[in-house]
Amino acid sequence: MGSLNSLESRYYNREQQVIRVTDDTPIVYRIKHVGTGTTQDPTVVVSSTGSLITLTDAAAAATAIDLSATAYNNVGKVVDYINGLASWECKLLDGLRSDVSDNMTADATISSAFIDGETVFDIKQDTNLIAKYRLRVTYNRSVVDQKPKGSHRVTLKKFTYLADFTTAANIIKIYKWDATDRTETTIWSAAGGTDATETTHDFTSSGICPGDGNDLIIEVAGTVIDAPTGFLQAQYERE
Repeated sequence: MGSLNSLESRYYNREQQVIRVTDDTPIVYRIKHVGTGTTQDPTVVVSSTGSLITLTDAAAAATAIDLSATAYNNVGKVVDYINGLASWECKLLDGLRSDVSDNMTADATISSAFIDGETVFDIKQDTNLIAKYRLRVTYNRSVVDQKPKGSHRVTLKKFTYLADFTTAANIIKIYKWDATDRTETTIWSAAGGTDATETTHDFTSSGICPGDGNDLIIEVAGTVIDAPTGFLQAQYERE
């Protein structure tokens, strides 16, 4: 735990944030090229109906990741494998390590983008394939964290969603990601509201905080989430 002065400074410098995903925009893998080479621009390609990720670095060395293979059949294994490569780093964002990796993303040549001070390749969920919205509430969405995260925290104030689903118990969930134990645990759940109707869960009075250095992942599980009006939005504080 930090000193009293550092905790007070963190509190008074807290920031209000809003983050939103819509159909096919939740980011599963945020990938950054960190290798050397001048042969070509790095590329990231998803192919074979979402079953193959091919990373080609600036030295033209290609790495193919077969998502149907046991070694890479969940998202956590894919993230760990990419982080073990010399030329690439990866951050899991709007997903769970336990998610089946095969056939959850659409085929595409991923365009690079400059976000939060770094050039990244974002591989996004096909929300119709997995029939879920996921959204990570985290202090920093950068691959290579620009700010120290362990001494920071987030507090969820409310979230709002609109999705197609059949009402059932526990289809709306909040998971806690424990960065030390590397575990994802359900800490809150609810039945869905009214189908295809904007619904808000409000925690403003006290908030939900996963603790220093940890994240929250919000999940809305549906039947078919593939409408232009669908979304999941979270309001939170980071400090």
